[in-house]
Amino acid sequence: RAKQRKEQQEKAKAALRQPSGLAMREKQHKKESPKILQSCVGFGAKILFEYRIRKVLNRASKRANHKDSSGGQQQSAPAFAVSWSPFSIFGQQSHFTMTCGTRVWDGFILRDSVTLSSLSAGVHRKVRFHSDEEFELYLKLQMRKL
Repeated sequence: RAKQRKEQQEKAKAALRQPSGLAMREKQHKKESPKILQSCVGFGAKILFEYRIRKVLNRASKRANHKDSSGGQQQSAPAFAVSWSPFSIFGQQSHFTMTCGTRVWDGFILRDSVTLSSLSAGVHRKVRFHSDEEFELYLKLQMRKL
C-alpha cells in the first residue's frame, strides 16, 4: 500500500508540472518561424546597415585626408584607411579593418550592429554600435584624439 501511495503522489507531482488548460493549448498551437525567413531578414538588415556604415567610413576618410592635405603635412602612409574582407559579401557577417594614424580597429557587422575591437597600450577595448550615427560620432571623437 505504501508503494501505491508513493506512486500516486509522484504521478500527481508530474501532472502538476505538465502545462494544462490555456498553457497546453498555446503550446500545441505555437508555430515556429522558419529559419530561412530569419536568415533572409538578417541578411537584408546586414546589407542595409553595411551600406550606411560604408558611407560613414567614406565620409571619415574624406575628412581625414582633407585635414592632412590642408595641414601641409606630407605623410607616407594614409591617415585613414579601411580594408574589407572579400569573402563577406554574401555572408551573414562582414569584417573590416580600419586604421587611423597609429590606431587599428577590427570591425564586425552582424545584422544591425557593428562591433569594433582595438588593442592599444596593452588595453583591449570592444564597443558595439546599433546605428550609423553612433558609429560616426565615435569615429569623430577618435580622430580628434589623434
